Amino acid sequence: MECGTDGTPARFVREGRVYSGLETVESWRESGCWWDGEPVRTVFRVRDRRGRVVELHRLGASLFPLEGTGQQAGRWLLYRIED
Repeated sequence: MECGTDGTPARFVREGRVYSGLETVESWRESGCWWDGEPVRTVFRVRDRRGRVVELHRLGASLFPLEGTGQQAGRWLLYRIED
């Protein structure tokens, strides 16, 4: 994942396919289930140069992290690709 100077996604590679020239369509924050140790997420819906819409989640810190959840602040997740 490469980000622009404002912290929004700019480019990423998935299975050898490059998604570049990403334009942020919308973004929002989701709190997650804090009682299960889920972190806050910042969600980005972006459009690449070919018009594909992708939903990316950036994990933030959890209020009450549970041991062994494997959730790491700053980690990116590819949630959905709309063809």
